[in-house]
Amino acid sequence: MKTFKQHINEVKFSTADDRDKYVSDEIKKRKLAKFPVNATDDYKMKKGKPTFTFPTPTGSMVIKVWLRPMAKPAKSHTKAFNYEIDDKWKNLTNTLHLRIKYLLRWKGVRLT
Repeated sequence: MKTFKQHINEVKFSTADDRDKYVSDEIKKRKLAKFPVNATDDYKMKKGKPTFTFPTPTGSMVIKVWLRPMAKPAKSHTKAFNYEIDDKWKNLTNTLHLRIKYLLRWKGVRLT
């Protein structure tokens, strides 16, 4: 059971700035960049696998983070980041639904 103090200290994503700060703090905590710079408008970064993923404070979703080095005038420890919040159960439920549908067809049960 959580105490009142722990409940107050939970991270809540009321604005986009709160989400950006939460992701930036996680990058700093993992020591991947000293100065992370938000680049959410750069959608080309989202190609391929994310650099890392971590759960949201509630644990119901996953935040996927992509990192890239900044252009040359910036120092090597400055990185641009982009992220997306993904429902971790959505993909699992879609996969399970398709498997159940396949098994029912295999057994001869017709779905409408």
